[in-house]
Amino acid sequence: MEKKATSTLFILLAVLLTASMPSYAADMNTAYADGDSKFYLVNDEETIARYYRNGQHSRVVNEMNRLRRSNTTITPNMIYFEGRSLERVGESNRAINVFNEYIEKAPSSHRYMRDAVVVLNRLLISQIESEASRAEEDRIYNRAISENTPGAFRNYLNQFPNGRYRAEILNLLDNAVYGQARSEGTRSAYNGYLREFPNGRHAREAQSRINNIDARSRIQSLERDISSTEYRVRRNRNQRNQNIVLGVLGVAATGGAIYAYDYYKEREDEDFYSDLAIVAAGPIAIYTIFKFGDVRRNHRVYKREKGYLEELERDLNTVQRGITSIELAPKINPYNSSFALSVNIRF
Repeated sequence: MEKKATSTLFILLAVLLTASMPSYAADMNTAYADGDSKFYLVNDEETIARYYRNGQHSRVVNEMNRLRRSNTTITPNMIYFEGRSLERVGESNRAINVFNEYIEKAPSSHRYMRDAVVVLNRLLISQIESEASRAEEDRIYNRAISENTPGAFRNYLNQFPNGRYRAEILNLLDNAVYGQARSEGTRSAYNGYLREFPNGRHAREAQSRINNIDARSRIQSLERDISSTEYRVRRNRNQRNQNIVLGVLGVAATGGAIYAYDYYKEREDEDFYSDLAIVAAGPIAIYTIFKFGDVRRNHRVYKREKGYLEELERDLNTVQRGITSIELAPKINPYNSSFALSVNIRF
């Protein structure tokens, strides 16, 4: 009876110990079971398998690097997990080498052999395509550098938007587009550059040149307005002076007619002349009044035009002072005397 109780106790103890320990047959079967040989380096292989199953591929790679440096025995399962992890983290060249190592060391019947061959072939094809793509990228890049035109640079960026030479080509395109804008020297050309490169290397200078072009256009407009206003000022001044002279002559003529009337009125035999003088005095007086009215109107227009002319001159001086010293195109030189406008109108 005591032997039976003791046996039962040992059985229960064995069951408890088995339940508390990791079941390698259940948990690690997919990780490192090998039908031909036993590589039960439990601690290292189990760690690599656990990292791989949890998707911690970077940790797999780092741990395998450590194990290789420490000359630890590496199992085919560990090599396979390392290859798949390298593939996942984007290290295709190293993954190819590791899968080749796996194929060499693992038996042909190993459970991951078929998958390793498939993955290796896929990586090799991708590597060949990548090398071909790099060669094509180099060819397009060299052609863009040789042509040195915005079209060639844009062609590279269209074909390889994330290419190895993207930063360099963008910089060259920036310079080329701005160089074209400088050659044209127009507002639309500089605006085209700013639309393509709002934060480009030459954006600030392009905006300054646009401001200069606008300022010079404003200067030309003011110059035309000043010229036409100057003409109106002279015309109204001359008309005013002319009407003053005619008004003074009208006053004199009216006084002469009145004097002639008085003179011939005293003579009884000269009634015809006295009547003629009084008849002439009326229209002359009316004409004189109108002329002095014209003088007043001409003077009022003259003062208004003169004030407008002075305002134009102030605007012109303000625009000239605001122009920067950046040289535009060769045909528009800010230091050319044609832009040193000065208006000196004397009254």
